[in-house]
Amino acid sequence: MHRAWLAAYPSALLRWRVSGTADRLHYAVFGRECADVMLRIIEQYVKSPVIFDYGCGCGRVLRYLQKYEINGYDIDSRAVRWCETHFAGKYYYSDAQVPPESHNVVTSVSVFSHITADEQRNALEAIGRILSPGGYAILTTHPGKPLYRRSRVMTSYFSTTHGILLDPQTCGFKQVDLIPNGLVGVQDIYILQKN
Repeated sequence: MHRAWLAAYPSALLRWRVSGTADRLHYAVFGRECADVMLRIIEQYVKSPVIFDYGCGCGRVLRYLQKYEINGYDIDSRAVRWCETHFAGKYYYSDAQVPPESHNVVTSVSVFSHITADEQRNALEAIGRILSPGGYAILTTHPGKPLYRRSRVMTSYFSTTHGILLDPQTCGFKQVDLIPNGLVGVQDIYILQKN
């Protein structure tokens, strides 16, 4: 098993692409804090988690979840390659490659903050396919946004953000909980369960 504190840091470019800063301390501390929150939630709902990190980037959060079986997906092929060489688990360039119903927990930190309603629908459908029946999706978004809202045109990845833009029930989920500012005081946490 890989040890998060021993794993090398990704390049400054990969760190910037994941969080908008190349700072190593921010990468390490924010990743650890996010993972601690995720672990508390996961362990509250699931006894033997098999975790999938949807939008894993270069492993900022998943590096601290290695005590469980964890796999990941990201659209950034460089980040996926980096995870493949530094962490245990399987990493995918396409969510369509992930075996169906192969995980009982899916985490996704801030991905839904930066994608349109149509992209969110596609992501929730993919997450629903990946999750086993009754599995949990733990999604975070920037706070203060209504659960369902019309999309805005994004001018750049980091300049325009929004919360979950559609009703999760339309994608086969029920909302179990919403924890405002629950992710280290900077993001809302949505806990969804697959029907």
